[in-house]
Amino acid sequence: MKKSVWKIFLCCLLSIAFVFCGAGCKDKDTGYKGDFPDLYSEAIHSLLGVSGYHSHGDALIEIIEEDSFGRKLFSYSDGTGFNSYNLLVCQKSDETYVFFYPNYNFISMKWEGISIGAFSNEEIEALKNKNDWNKNLDQSKCIKIEIVRNKVQPELKIGKSVFEIFFNKVAESKGYNGCEWTYTSTIYFTSDSDGRMMYSAYGEGRGSTSTNFDVYLALIFNTDGTYNEETCIMELTDLYNYQDELKAFKELNNWNQPLS
Repeated sequence: MKKSVWKIFLCCLLSIAFVFCGAGCKDKDTGYKGDFPDLYSEAIHSLLGVSGYHSHGDALIEIIEEDSFGRKLFSYSDGTGFNSYNLLVCQKSDETYVFFYPNYNFISMKWEGISIGAFSNEEIEALKNKNDWNKNLDQSKCIKIEIVRNKVQPELKIGKSVFEIFFNKVAESKGYNGCEWTYTSTIYFTSDSDGRMMYSAYGEGRGSTSTNFDVYLALIFNTDGTYNEETCIMELTDLYNYQDELKAFKELNNWNQPLS
């Protein structure tokens, strides 16, 4: 009798497991299903900390304006990473690639159920000017990214412990000495033409005084898993205004330059 009861119990557990497994499989279908895969592809390779999908469905994209040469000013948010609301400029796209000026093709702010009106006219005009709004396209300024509907994670030849090492390195300056707890998570950002990979990393920690703190990092690794410990890490002190720092960080690590 007891064996029969246990068999019924195990069958129930397996049934529940299959239900949750099915739900989990559906949750993993995080591909973008909207009408603007070109704009989606630009955004996920321009904005640090975004995963490329919203926990409640598609990433939110809206075309705000177009200029006389076909450029698009658009908004993007997906509620992940730094939880930002962003305006970007797309130079052009075809069936395969989207083209944009790197580093200065976006402006960001914290998402709080806001709309385009949250950015000042001056901020929007500055974004347009940096992206040659209503001027002829300067192809030499452009980079191109393949249009996708998923933010694909490339194979990383280093362990997750490396992210923890770099997090601890920065956290020590904030009072962390390893006596309490840390938590880190990483999101793939983008790759350059020679396979260098950039990640954003977010961590929470607590030091000996039990004071909580957050650390936000950008990290660059070579395709073979090697890295320059002196140059491959950048702490983000402003999560919404880091265009200059991002450009300098890339240059410091020879971004888009031939591997030596």
